[in-house]
Amino acid sequence: MIEQYRFPSLKKILRHVFIPLSITWILGTATTMMVASYFLQKAHDRSLLDDAYLISSRILEADEHNEKKIKLNLTSQDLSTVLFDPVESIFFALYDPKGKWVAGHGGLTLQLKEAEKKPAFTEYDYQGKSLRSITLHHQTEPDFYVVMAQTTTGRDSMLKNLLYISILPQIFILLLLLLWLRKMIRDDLQPLSDLEDNMRHRDSSNLNPLNLDAKVSDIQKLANSFNSLMSRIQEQVKAQREFSGNIAHEMRTPLTGIRALAEYGIKNTSPEVMKDQLVAILGTQDKASRLIDQLIALALADEARNSIVLKSVALDEVVRNTLIRFLPRADALGIDLGGMGLDTPCNIKAHRPLLEGILNNLIDNAMRHGCDFSNQKSHITVAIVKTIYANELIQLRVIDEGAGLSNEQKKQALARWSKGKKTSESANGSGLGLSIVSDYARLMNAQFTLEDNPQSKGLVACVRFLPA
Repeated sequence: MIEQYRFPSLKKILRHVFIPLSITWILGTATTMMVASYFLQKAHDRSLLDDAYLISSRILEADEHNEKKIKLNLTSQDLSTVLFDPVESIFFALYDPKGKWVAGHGGLTLQLKEAEKKPAFTEYDYQGKSLRSITLHHQTEPDFYVVMAQTTTGRDSMLKNLLYISILPQIFILLLLLLWLRKMIRDDLQPLSDLEDNMRHRDSSNLNPLNLDAKVSDIQKLANSFNSLMSRIQEQVKAQREFSGNIAHEMRTPLTGIRALAEYGIKNTSPEVMKDQLVAILGTQDKASRLIDQLIALALADEARNSIVLKSVALDEVVRNTLIRFLPRADALGIDLGGMGLDTPCNIKAHRPLLEGILNNLIDNAMRHGCDFSNQKSHITVAIVKTIYANELIQLRVIDEGAGLSNEQKKQALARWSKGKKTSESANGSGLGLSIVSDYARLMNAQFTLEDNPQSKGLVACVRFLPA
């Protein structure tokens, strides 16, 4: 019972292996017996034919009372020699051309028509015995028929012995094979049973790799793949824990600020102080709302990995509409926000909500981190760049004139919760904008890079799309 529980598939595997093997063995044995019977019959038929030719060579034509008759020119001793067989009983009969019995054993079946062209063989019962007989027609002078018959006892006995000799050792071999297969399959399935026991008794928080040593390469590959999956899940769980911790930290800050501002406003009765506190509360709430929106955007990216459908989207139209939405904020901050390459229609393979999310985050990030108000008015340009070649990638560029980033900072900027240099505008940033852009671009089979601005010390955020 224990073995059946630990190896529930052992009997099924043995059945799938042993039943076809047994059927193949049975068919092979039947074929062997048929071939052996065929060639053994041929040998007996050849012996009967030789005896029939021997008898026919001793047939003479004689005149009796002016009438031509046939007679057997064999002595009783010669005839006994011809008909002698230590195992089988041999019979013969001689018939004239009209089918009349002349000599030998009466009652043997004569095949007149069948024997006209070639010797004819047949089987029948004679005196309670199974006979195999041949009818030989001697067509030259004198004309006659010779019938030779022989019992099949020896032939049948030989076939039975051959069957026993063939079957019994093979049955023994098959039983040994069954025991060997049972042991080998059980040993090969042991790692799977160990894997089952390990997973049944393992705690849900235990994601450590399994130490599984399998002799079968396929099972070892399964174990390696399982360990690889566990490793990826462990990394994902670790990332989720860090992400959740960062969310809690980031959300705690604005909520704490809102509470502090509200308490300070309650303690002060001055309308101006209360107004300032309410304005500060609105700013802090705006930061919390933006953080929630970005978290929802990240969740959307995770959910859309297997369900997103790319269609033809008018990039120039999406850029114009986005710029119109950001113009009031840009004017309030004193930023010159403009577009380039928007006059020519341009279609790309994309998902419109994700494309709008990319533009919103890139322009917002440029406004927060890519502006330098120390000397003159800052400029942010959203440009569409495409070449004359049909299959060339179409570039969406957001160009700023800020302080720029080093190569190491560019790599860090794509990570979640990575924040740029603090400014009055970037203080409300959460460090998720460029990470969202990177995820959205990957979902649309696009390429996202951060490059230096060749015209100034600023930064160029470039997304390359496939043309529609």
